[in-house]
Amino acid sequence: MTISRPVWLLGLALLIAAAPLFAQDDEETANDKASAFAKEFKRAFKKRTASQLTDDIDTIVAFMMDPAFDDKGAKKSLMKSLEKVATSKDTSVRAYLVKKCATVGSDVAKLVVKILQIELKARIPEEDVYEAAFETLGKLKSERPDVTKILTGFLKNKDNSVVAQACYSMSLYTGASGKVRKLFFEEVLKQSEGTFNSSQGNDQNAQRRWAIIGDDVMGALNNLSIPPRAQADFSNPAVARSWYNKNKKKPWKAAE
Repeated sequence: MTISRPVWLLGLALLIAAAPLFAQDDEETANDKASAFAKEFKRAFKKRTASQLTDDIDTIVAFMMDPAFDDKGAKKSLMKSLEKVATSKDTSVRAYLVKKCATVGSDVAKLVVKILQIELKARIPEEDVYEAAFETLGKLKSERPDVTKILTGFLKNKDNSVVAQACYSMSLYTGASGKVRKLFFEEVLKQSEGTFNSSQGNDQNAQRRWAIIGDDVMGALNNLSIPPRAQADFSNPAVARSWYNKNKKKPWKAAE
């Protein structure tokens, strides 16, 4: 049977129009690609060089930032991949990882905390790693109770530089909820005002401690108190205490 030219052309047009639909069935989604990557990464992890691992971090972050990436199973697989990277013995890789986590979102806060805690327990903690971790936590502004509790707990650390880093991290919580900012403010004030007061006398230990933590303490107190504070920055914890006693019962609404 001979098919007329108009009918043949109509059939060809319908096939061309349907082609993208058939192709779409075979096209990998962002979730498929992420799952496949995580599977391959798990297999090849031990042989990856430091340079390759930093590339892998970029790839994982790109997946996690993709709006089309929404499968819980795929997300869990990528988080396990990041946890694997966190065990790298290369300092530059671990530091790069925690820095990149700042761009992902608060879902990675627990991982950053874990990296930070492990690093600080090391015989010789790497500053590049733990300082980056503190900064990332501040940028993530996670309000998870377990994260905020750990941050405030660092204010009691014996290492003055760790205390200073914890204060710096909290100082980045501008725009966070009034509840969390007030919690941080009160804890920073409570853990620092005694040191400041003693440093004003002849206590040399307090003077050395204040010299290390002072700037970051004041940065945290000044940043965390807005709003409701509208007047000039605090010059020291004593001034901050006087202000706080008058304002602690007021609502600390999130900054606009």
